Amino acid sequence: MFINPGSVGQSRDHNPGVHYGVIEMETMSMQLKTAEYDISYEMSLFSDEVDSFYRERLGIGV
Repeated sequence: MFINPGSVGQSRDHNPGVHYGVIEMETMSMQLKTAEYDISYEMSLFSDEVDSFYRERLGIGV
């Protein structure tokens, strides 16, 4: 079984939060969840040498 709930800042659904999944093995059920994180701080870590596209996309989740 393989489950990929997304990634931080690269979710492609215009939701810039952290995406993760919780699997309950006893019932074989899964929940997809999203949490907030300090996007502005993460964006500040990008150097000016990095294309601004990658920095700015963190804020819009694409």
